[in-house]
Amino acid sequence: MKKILLLLISLAVIFLQLEASESKGMAQYQQERYRKSLKAEERQQLINAAKINALDNYVGAFGTSKLKEYEKIRSIVESDLDKFVANVLILSESSDKSTKSHEIVIRATIRENLINNEFSKVSSVANISEDERSYLTFIFLSRKATSVKQYDDKVSKRVDTTNIEETTQSEIVTDTEIGVSAETYKSASSTTGGSTEIKADKISYDVSSSDDINTTVLQVFGDAGYEVVEAEMVADETGGLMNLDDFINDFSQGEDISAATRKNAAVGCRDLEIKYFAIGKLDIGQNIKDSVTGLTRVYVNVNAKVYDVSKRFPKTVASVGPVQYSGMGPTQDVAQRNALQQAGQKASNELVSQMRSKNLY
Repeated sequence: MKKILLLLISLAVIFLQLEASESKGMAQYQQERYRKSLKAEERQQLINAAKINALDNYVGAFGTSKLKEYEKIRSIVESDLDKFVANVLILSESSDKSTKSHEIVIRATIRENLINNEFSKVSSVANISEDERSYLTFIFLSRKATSVKQYDDKVSKRVDTTNIEETTQSEIVTDTEIGVSAETYKSASSTTGGSTEIKADKISYDVSSSDDINTTVLQVFGDAGYEVVEAEMVADETGGLMNLDDFINDFSQGEDISAATRKNAAVGCRDLEIKYFAIGKLDIGQNIKDSVTGLTRVYVNVNAKVYDVSKRFPKTVASVGPVQYSGMGPTQDVAQRNALQQAGQKASNELVSQMRSKNLY
């Protein structure tokens, strides 16, 4: 029974994170003559205004490209609020006699998947034939630090010594003779210095290509209308130019994929007439306990780019990051899985928005 309950909670968390976002909204209703309570239609107007405010707050987090896209569908969304803004919870409701106003604060669920569907309907790629659409492939890799080797600071000391010898003479005169007396003084001075060399920690990573991430990214680009081919299928046709193991090895040792690995993959894609090649790098952080829900929260940092590899030199046509997303769950494994899916979906949506804004298909 406990296992079943845990599974249901996990599925609920995944659904909420991948299909919708919560947003707060606030609105005021001004009366000509103060009444303590509003009529039914006035209260509904107030709630609708709060819904639009919640939408505006949600849209405010969009990047520039996605904001331009949203302007194309704003009237569609706002004319059917109940479809796109659901599960409205009234957090507070008050009236102020001195200002003859009523105020309401709500929390609502923004149905992201439905909004993304509207984006797809108005995009160029959705309104052309399949024969005109270009192929796109992607490699999204995640990694987590498994060990950290720290080095002690290397300290170098230097001592510079200067020796000084000085001789003084004096004349000695007596009744019977005249002579010269000489005295020699020796002294030494030293100067100390040095330097401290700090060597960066050596971090070992466990790198993987997650089926969950691949499925999410594949769905986002596919739903947007792009002709997506999975990297494993592409790699088999490139004669070794696109080598997934090279990507994994590079990401396990450094901060980026080497130029040689990316170049070879781009050549392999171009030979197969694949125009767009996306690379995503996801760094999994440490898990923490969420103070509100008590669930485990995991953060993921994302960097991703889409290259146009149709010509000799690849050109970046869309990029996102570094940006951070998080996921929660009853266990670390569930939270990490949710965080990776969340990161994969959000990053892919942003890449798609940038490509659609440039009419790339």
